[in-house]
Amino acid sequence: KQWYQRRVAIEYAIFGCLPHQVISRYTHPILDILAGIPYLAHFLLPFGYPVYCYYHRRKLGNTIEPALRGLWLGGSCAFISVVFQYLCPTSPPWFNDSVVLDSTGHVISRGFNEAGFQRIDALFRMP
Repeated sequence: KQWYQRRVAIEYAIFGCLPHQVISRYTHPILDILAGIPYLAHFLLPFGYPVYCYYHRRKLGNTIEPALRGLWLGGSCAFISVVFQYLCPTSPPWFNDSVVLDSTGHVISRGFNEAGFQRIDALFRMP
């Protein structure tokens, strides 16, 4: 709970509100898809960058080094982020807004579908 309180204080100092609460008021399936594109695209970048390097190898010096450097950088960033998330665990803002904790910090109940994925499921007619 301590990390969440710090994040809330920082967001109030910077924005004067909690941005995720303001943005979550406006829901539409198209907005959900637009928000999901960067999330899904970041999974493809480690595979797309070597392909880009292959097709632009003349500009990049006809070596495989730029592709390997990009993969090494991506792996290093992923490792650092996992270590940071392990040392400073946090939960998503929508979970913090919908969860009910007891006095010891254990979850009593939580909101249904905090991230709003049911709208995407309904759009693509998934069960």
